[in-house]
Amino acid sequence: MKDSTYDHVVKYIGVLGSVQGLKMLVQLVRNKLATTLLHRDGVGVSASLANISELVNNATNLGLSFGTVRNLSELFEEGTEEQRAHFVRVIRTWAIWTALLGAMVCLGMSSLFSRWYLKGDDSYTFTVCLLSLYVFTLPLEAVECSIVKGMRRLKSLAYIETSVVFGCFLITIPLYYFFGIGGIVLSLILSGIFTLAVHLVVTTRMFPWRIDLFSRQVFKEGVPLLKMGIPYVVAGIAGAMSTSFIYGALESLQEVGLYRQGYLMLTLSSGLVFSAMDSDFFPRLSSANHDIARMNKMANQQMQVNVLLITPMLIVMSLFMSRLIYLLSSSEFIGVAPMVICSVFYLFFRAITLPVSYYPLAKGNSMLYMLVEVIYDIAVAALIYYGYKWGYQYIPYAFDGTQCGGLVGAGIALSLAALFDLVMVYSLYGMTYHFRLHRRTRLLVIPEFLCLLAALPCCLMTKVPLQKYTIGTVALGISLFLAWRLLSKESSFVGRFLRSRHSGDCDCCK
Repeated sequence: MKDSTYDHVVKYIGVLGSVQGLKMLVQLVRNKLATTLLHRDGVGVSASLANISELVNNATNLGLSFGTVRNLSELFEEGTEEQRAHFVRVIRTWAIWTALLGAMVCLGMSSLFSRWYLKGDDSYTFTVCLLSLYVFTLPLEAVECSIVKGMRRLKSLAYIETSVVFGCFLITIPLYYFFGIGGIVLSLILSGIFTLAVHLVVTTRMFPWRIDLFSRQVFKEGVPLLKMGIPYVVAGIAGAMSTSFIYGALESLQEVGLYRQGYLMLTLSSGLVFSAMDSDFFPRLSSANHDIARMNKMANQQMQVNVLLITPMLIVMSLFMSRLIYLLSSSEFIGVAPMVICSVFYLFFRAITLPVSYYPLAKGNSMLYMLVEVIYDIAVAALIYYGYKWGYQYIPYAFDGTQCGGLVGAGIALSLAALFDLVMVYSLYGMTYHFRLHRRTRLLVIPEFLCLLAALPCCLMTKVPLQKYTIGTVALGISLFLAWRLLSKESSFVGRFLRSRHSGDCDCCK
């Protein structure tokens, strides 16, 4: 009998991945128009403003969203409707206060942020002040999204994500067209308000909006969430500071724009696979947090499906990277192609690491999570800093007049950072939670790794296209065969679909 857990993983990667695919399509069009309208400097400013808002939000949101998903997942399994409604009222009250705190911090440090993030330019102080309105919406949106995830309303989540991506597209592009760089902060504010409104339309139907801003009892009940969330705050700050350090190491806002665009190209396709991790896998893992054997089984199966789906995507993306950049961005950003190709192992290793990295979140061990995240953030910042400097000095590669050797070094460093994270997570969580990599998982990961390893050097050989496409196609074929063989055997959902293609009657979705 085929394992129904495979069916669940494949089904919800398919459901959420299809939504993510639609989002990706809209984001690609948005990215194409944004890079054309804003150019390198504008993309650099946009990246810097996004990093400021991320840093402030991570420093002030108290990690409420993590506690929300975990606690609501448990209440979903065992609690009553009254208990769930009371818990939601508590976290919404705390979210309002954290939103106010974040906005005040952004206002108070606007001049400092302008000088640090925008290469010594003090003229963006007023822009950062306006950014506080966007920062105010972030913890509220995160908590409402966590309510949807904790209650396992994945169809509602799909509706939210689809509405948000289309709405933000319609908001952003006209502002970029009419105001250029000046429209960036306004687009962030309006997009944040719209995103929060869409979430509230869904969540207020489940739990009507109720808060007690000055209730001593509500504050007291939120303290355990605060204690659990502080380590996540520290981890979030470390992540944002790591990004800030990386941006600061780059030579100019143009280099920031190039790096940001390269990272966006790298991670855009991964959303098709990773979209189900936070929305579906983490709540399921949280509900099984007292059963190590069940957690190990779920993590291994998620890992297998992740690797089998993402490896062919990475090979195709690497083979056609230059064309994808021309198509989805502009010729100004063609220099990031080697960086993206050199960093694809970042996503491969993340596909293996992510299922295990949710263990301390599911178990409520926030201190261990914080320790691992801080160590990783320090490592990735150091590796990218030295990788960028090394590449800038020793890889004088120029494409279309753009020197991008430093970015190539940064791409290699990203892959090394993900490998470091994999070794650290497996070592620590293996000892702490007795996680074990199943034999079947190893037998799948190794050949997929070899397929990707064989394809990547060829993808960098732009002067020998025949060899590049021949070896790349063979590696892609082997990777697809491995994915088909496992999923057709282990997933009845996939098996029914494949049989329906032969019979001409698709009944797998009935």
